Amino acid sequence: MAKFASIIITLLFAVLVSFAALETLTVVEAQKLCYKPSKTWTGGVCRDRIACKNQCVNFEGARYGSCTFEFPHNKCRCYFQC
Repeated sequence: MAKFASIIITLLFAVLVSFAALETLTVVEAQKLCYKPSKTWTGGVCRDRIACKNQCVNFEGARYGSCTFEFPHNKCRCYFQC
């Protein structure tokens, strides 16, 4: 019984380590994106993040877009591969 428990603990540890490794790869990839203010956003203050995302992806070739605060109000930013 003790041998079975040690095998289970070892397998759980291996799964935990593999999930941690996958998460690290995702974080590293996310750091490779750079943002630029949208050149085609005509909506003024950015309040609709979905419209901003669609604008960036469809018209500017970005990976995604997001409304973010930039003094004095929210602006549409497009995120591209660096």
